[in-house]
Amino acid sequence: MSQVVKNGKLLYSGTGKERREYIYTEDAERLSVDVMDDKHKNQAITVTGHQVLSSNELLDMIFEIAGKEQDIEFTSENINNDHGIMMPHRYTPKRAKKLVPADVSI
Repeated sequence: MSQVVKNGKLLYSGTGKERREYIYTEDAERLSVDVMDDKHKNQAITVTGHQVLSSNELLDMIFEIAGKEQDIEFTSENINNDHGIMMPHRYTPKRAKKLVPADVSI
């Protein structure tokens, strides 16, 4: 955000097509405390938002909030291609329960 406000430009490491379930920090903070409740004991929990956005859609919002014309340089060559690669040790994934905020922050 500071690059956008200071320079009116953003250097983004990615393609803009990446999709994530973004969450407000306050919601993530509250849910991170909530998962310590006994009702979540011995469960794998994923704290996430309600809506799936592409990183380009999120960047559009940032530029709009900052009142700047969108100027993004996507640098897909810097993407970490190791994401999601299995490590050599034995890994048994546990199905995670998705926990989202009860009230949608705006």
